[in-house]
Amino acid sequence: MDPKLVEVTQLFDRFKAAFKASNFDVCSTLLSQ
Repeated sequence: MDPKLVEVTQLFDRFKAAFKASNFDVCSTLLSQ
């Protein structure tokens, strides 16, 4: 797999996990990257 795609997938997984935990501070931090 493309390394960049792996990186984006991992970032998205972290975002989903944070969103499920209602951790909006983490969500906004990830979105601002």
